[in-house]
Amino acid sequence: MKKLLLPLLSMFLWIQSFAQISITSSDLLTAGDTFRVSNASLIQPIDFVTTGANTNWDFSTLSAVTQELDSSFTLLSTGSLTYGFAFGFGTNAANILKRFDAFAGIPPGTFPIEDIFAFYNKSSSTFKQVGLGATMAGVDIPFTFSDHDFIYHFPIDFGDMDSCNSGGTVSVPATAFVGITRSRHNQVDGWGTITTPYGTFNALRVKSIVNEFDSIYIDSLGTGFGFQQPQMVEYKWLAAGMGIPVLQINTMDLGGGNETVSSVKYLDSIRPVGINEVNLNYQLQVAPNPIVKDAVILLQVQKPMDVKINLLTMYGSEVGELVNQKLNTGNYSFQFCKNDFALAAGVYFIEITTTQGRAVKKIVINN
Repeated sequence: MKKLLLPLLSMFLWIQSFAQISITSSDLLTAGDTFRVSNASLIQPIDFVTTGANTNWDFSTLSAVTQELDSSFTLLSTGSLTYGFAFGFGTNAANILKRFDAFAGIPPGTFPIEDIFAFYNKSSSTFKQVGLGATMAGVDIPFTFSDHDFIYHFPIDFGDMDSCNSGGTVSVPATAFVGITRSRHNQVDGWGTITTPYGTFNALRVKSIVNEFDSIYIDSLGTGFGFQQPQMVEYKWLAAGMGIPVLQINTMDLGGGNETVSSVKYLDSIRPVGINEVNLNYQLQVAPNPIVKDAVILLQVQKPMDVKINLLTMYGSEVGELVNQKLNTGNYSFQFCKNDFALAAGVYFIEITTTQGRAVKKIVINN
C-alpha cells in the first residue's frame, strides 16, 4: 500500500502545482513597492489570442528592448496638502499612487501639465482608480472621479466578468475645464502556466476592454474639443504574490476593428539593455570589480551632459544615488564604498542615465 501511495501523492502534488489559482488583494502591489519591468520588442509576432482553461502560454522568447521601474507611492510622499484633502479620506480615499503618462489624453509637454499621478484605492474586495492629479502652472490639481474605475474585484477567479463606467469633470479656475468618461469590461478568460524570460508561473489571464472619451475647454483660447480615444484592450497575466502582472500586452484599435499591439511589458530582473553602448559620448568603468571594500567609478565624458548614476540590486530596486549632476567634457572619478550602503555580498548593478539614454554595468560585492 505504501508503494502505491507514494506515486499517487507525487501525482497529486504535481497536479496541484499547475492547478487553477485565485488572486486576492494581498497578491497585488502596496504603496512603496518597486518592480523592474522590461519593454519587449514589438517587431516579433506576439500571440495574445490563445487562452482558455489549463493553457500553457509560452512567451520565453520575448526580447527586452528597454527597462523601467514600476513604482508606487503613498499619498504622503507627494507632500501636497491639496491632494491630501482630495484623496486623504472619504469615498475618494487613495492608498496607492502611480505615475501616469497622460491627463485627459494630453501627454506632458503639449500643455503646461507635469507630475501626473493616478490615484488608486486597494481594499480586500476591490482595486479601483479614484482619480487623477497633475501640476498645472505650479498648482496641484486634483481630479476626483465621481464614478470609480474598478480594475479588479477580489477574489479573481476563472470565468469572472464585470463592467463599470467611470470618470468625472474638473474645472481649473481661469485655466481649463476637463472631463473624462471611461468604460471598462473585464473578463477572466484563461488560467494555466505562463513562461516569460523571468520564469514560469501559475497564472490567471484578465482581458479588459477600455473605451474613453476625453474633453477639454481651454479658457485662454476660448475654445474646447473632445476626442474619442482608440479602444484599448489590456491582456494581463496575474500570478500569486507577484504584485503586478507578470506580463501585460496592450492593444489599440486604430480602425477597422483590428487590434494593433501597442506595448508588451513583463516583470523582470535587471538586464543590460536600454541603449547601444557603441559610439557613446562617455565611457564608464568600475575598478576593482569584484569589490571587496572600496572601488572607483571612472567616467570619461566627451561632451557636456546631465549624468545620473544609481546603484541597483540584482532585481532592479534602487539602493542609492551615486551621482546626479551636469558634467562638462573631461575625466571624472567617484569613490564607491560598500559600507556606505551596508551592502551584503552579491551581484549589483551600476545604472547610468544620460541624455542619450540608459545603460547598466554589473558589479560583484565580495566579503
